[in-house]
Amino acid sequence: MSTSIHTVALFCGSRFGLHPEFKKTAETLGAALGKAHIKIVYGGGQRGLMGVVANAAMKEKGEVYGVIPQFLKDREDINESATALTITATMHERKYAMYSRADAFIILPGGLGTYDEAIEVLTWRQIGLHNKPIIFIDTLGWTKPFCMMIKQSVEQEFAERSVFSYFTIVPDSLTALRKLNIKERTPLSL
Repeated sequence: MSTSIHTVALFCGSRFGLHPEFKKTAETLGAALGKAHIKIVYGGGQRGLMGVVANAAMKEKGEVYGVIPQFLKDREDINESATALTITATMHERKYAMYSRADAFIILPGGLGTYDEAIEVLTWRQIGLHNKPIIFIDTLGWTKPFCMMIKQSVEQEFAERSVFSYFTIVPDSLTALRKLNIKERTPLSL
């Protein structure tokens, strides 16, 4: 990638999922982003894969910025340890705040909210609102049904084949960082 990556928007589940591999992938990603001094902007939660990535990054002295709408803050566990937390009025404001701060997007397994965020950021890329890298981490084949849905849209001529050039699917967290040309950075000595 020719663009320098400083902040990654992270989309993933507020649950852990069925297999321990999901949590392991999230921990690896968070730790690697923290060590590389890449800021994370995410949904602000403490639960599930979201919390795992954020906590792993902060354990490595990484900066983590949560963005959560007020109505979710009132009913979910927010990550009080995050570097900063922004409270928005709506989900649309939340997503815009996350998208506008990010240099790239990384998507881990998740539920409907994760699919919603992924589809929206792909749509924004399709209509030219951004040209930022979008990386899906395919833990245990999680992206296969998603890709089949897009493939069906292309085959039925509801989408151009070029939509597949808008995102990259990788097998693991470290490959995602390599695709974004992110390397672990050593601390500066004074």
